[in-house]
Amino acid sequence: MKKILLLALVAISLNGFAQTTKTWNFSEAPFGEEGMTALDFSKTQVIDGLTLGSDGSKLFALDANNKTLNDVKYTHRLKTGGGGSPKSGSLIPTTRYLKIDVAGNSTIKFGMMSSNKTDARILQIVNADETYTAEISDIIGSSIAEYTHEYTGGPTSLYFYSTSGGINFYVISATNIATSSVNNIDANKAIVSEKYYDVLGREIQSNSNGLVIRKITYDDGTTASLKTYIRKDR
Repeated sequence: MKKILLLALVAISLNGFAQTTKTWNFSEAPFGEEGMTALDFSKTQVIDGLTLGSDGSKLFALDANNKTLNDVKYTHRLKTGGGGSPKSGSLIPTTRYLKIDVAGNSTIKFGMMSSNKTDARILQIVNADETYTAEISDIIGSSIAEYTHEYTGGPTSLYFYSTSGGINFYVISATNIATSSVNNIDANKAIVSEKYYDVLGREIQSNSNGLVIRKITYDDGTTASLKTYIRKDR
């Protein structure tokens, strides 16, 4: 029985984290012209696997703006309008943040620029339990540019936010993302609660180690259950 259970857990883990590459182009649906009226940035939501965090007052904005990067023309941008406002003593943002679930080592690329032509910005990167931190510095505002971050580690959720002023995003791509973050979460719904359970169905802390079941409840009453593997570096 123990051997069967172990094999089942391995199968679940592998199925939940098949390697997947994803690109979010803010000029295309569900963003772009359609998203300018359809999306509500006053609530935290998951759109096509990308979490956009909000506290209800300091909000993202999506507007029309033409830029070209690597011979690709972009017509819209996602604007932070300011920093991620982490709580005192923490690097975890409370608003205007992006979150991507990765299955392990990941190459994450940003087509972005500072909202100010003369003031460079810093993009802070941190995982859910703050065991991994990094930053992309010197994000210029004179022109759009591509910035790359190489994450090395196990499965985790990565937060991205400006440490101060606004950053304008035109495109983001990430390799080796957790497929559950793309396939199982409904787009354009506000998350009202998240609970974590072990494989026996017992509720546990969100920073627990190992394979966990993450239950998400949306504002319309619907729910989604996701398989997640959490590894804390010691």
